[in-house]
Amino acid sequence: MRKISNVTVAAIVAIALYFALAWGYDGLRILTSPSYGLEDVWRSQFVFAIGRLFNLGPIALIKLAAFFGALKLAVACICIVHIVDRFRCMMRGQLDSKILEAGLILAVAISVAAIGPVFWTHMSVSCANTQSSF
Repeated sequence: MRKISNVTVAAIVAIALYFALAWGYDGLRILTSPSYGLEDVWRSQFVFAIGRLFNLGPIALIKLAAFFGALKLAVACICIVHIVDRFRCMMRGQLDSKILEAGLILAVAISVAAIGPVFWTHMSVSCANTQSSF
């Protein structure tokens, strides 16, 4: 197996650190908020878009927001575990890259789930406006 360069290792650790800090803060902010982050209009638009897509009520919107907060916190914890594993690997042993892979796959799935309904809603509104102008 080929050994990766130090620059690549630094970039991977930087990406994991970004997700650990940014998504960890966002997940904690969502889970500690009385309305699970729905009071922040710009950060909660994807929750409202998914709710509109599936006709969710107020309680279901709150549960959905809490679910996304828990998922973001889980990704942050996975990234922290990877960073700790990376430092452990420097001292001894072999690195288990499956930990980071799982975290990044979960991050991509969350991002697609968050952006997909917003994009779909925007496209359906754009198409309806275009068709009504003809």
